[in-house]
Parts: sequence; structure tokens; C-alpha cells
Amino acid sequence: MSKKVEAIVREAGKMLLSAHVEKNIIHEKIGPANFVTDYDTAIQRFLISEFGSILPGCGFFGEEDTEGNKHSTDGQVFYIDPIDGTTNFMFDYHNSCVSVGLAEDGKMIAGWVYNPYTEQMWMAERGK
Repeated sequence: MSKKVEAIVREAGKMLLSAHVEKNIIHEKIGPANFVTDYDTAIQRFLISEFGSILPGCGFFGEEDTEGNKHSTDGQVFYIDPIDGTTNFMFDYHNSCVSVGLAEDGKMIAGWVYNPYTEQMWMAERGK
């Protein structure tokens, strides 16, 4: 499953690379200098859809579009930051990542961080 998640995260990175920031896609969230773009929510929805297809019944806790977030730590839960570094993305600094963690019964078991600008993928699994 780890390779499937990695492939999905890389695909989300391609979505980030193809994004073009315009003022009308940037929205403010609660808190100072806290922004979300339409690309944040689109990438998160893509990740949720794809992860749900490879791990049916799993839960999600996403930074954006939080309506579908699972509030229980029971079972397997993906933690998603679709554009980690939204402000960098907004200013075209090319220093943003797609970050995903996977927990089981409240314990983090794996994580993936992908910088599509440099094509660097970092991955870790508990015990490895």
C-alpha cells in the first residue's frame, strides 16, 4: 500500500505544479495571514477520493474543507495538508509540499512529504 500512497501523493504534486495562482482563488481562513486557495481544496478532495479507493473505510482529517473530517482516532485515518506552504505557493516561491500522514488507532504509522518543485519525496514508516 505504501507505494500506492506514494504514487497518489506524487500525482497531487503534479496538480500543484500545474496550478496558476490568481487573486480570485485565494481565500482567508480564521487567524492572521491564514490562507487557503481553490487548489488546496481541489488537491485535498483528490487525495481523499484516491486514498478512499485504496483503503476503503478509512477516515480523513484534512486541513482544508474540514466538513468531512473524522473526529475519531479509531481505525486508519489519513492526515492531509494538500499544500503545505500555501503562502509560498501564493507567491510562486516553489517551496511547498504535499504532506500526508497515516495513523492507525491514534498512532502515526507512516508519512509522506513530497516537494514537486524538486521532485524530492520523503517517506517514513513506523519501525523502519
